[in-house]
Amino acid sequence: LLMSATADAAALRAYFGGEAAVPLLEVPGRTFPVETFHLEDLLDMTGHLVEEGSRCALRRGHGNGKEVTLQVTGRGGNVRRERASLDVECAEQPLGYAGYLPTTRRSMARVDERVINYDLIEDVLSLLLLEPPARRRRLLPSEDRDDGSVLVFLPGL
Repeated sequence: LLMSATADAAALRAYFGGEAAVPLLEVPGRTFPVETFHLEDLLDMTGHLVEEGSRCALRRGHGNGKEVTLQVTGRGGNVRRERASLDVECAEQPLGYAGYLPTTRRSMARVDERVINYDLIEDVLSLLLLEPPARRRRLLPSEDRDDGSVLVFLPGL
C-alpha cells in the first residue's frame, strides 16, 4: 500500500509491472494551503534565542584542536603553505540575514542544525496555539486560519 499526495502514480505503476499488475485506487480530496517558514523566520517570530553553549549550539573547538597544512596558490602562481584549524569558527552576526532581529542573527551564527531544538518547537506551537491573534499575525496573516492543523516533520533518529 502506497499513499502520497505527490507520488507519480503512473511511474510507480510502470515500475511495478504496469496496469495489469498494479491496481490503482484514486480517492478524491482537496488541497490545503501550505506556508513554508525557515529557521530564521521562526527564531524571529518567537524571539527564541540559541544561547552559546546550549545543547543546540555549535561547539567551539568542534575540531578538537586539530590543524592541517594547506598549500595555497595565489596570483601569479605563487605557492605558500598555511596552517588552518579544524575548529568551528563563526561570526556572531553572519551575513545574509539583513532585516532580521540581532538576536536572530546571533542565533543563526550559533545554531547546530543537526540537533533538534525541542524548545524552539515548543515556542512555535505556543505562538500558534496559545498567543492572541494579534501576536501571531505574521505567522497566520488571515483571520480564517484559526481552525487549522499543525504538522511538524522531524528527521528519523
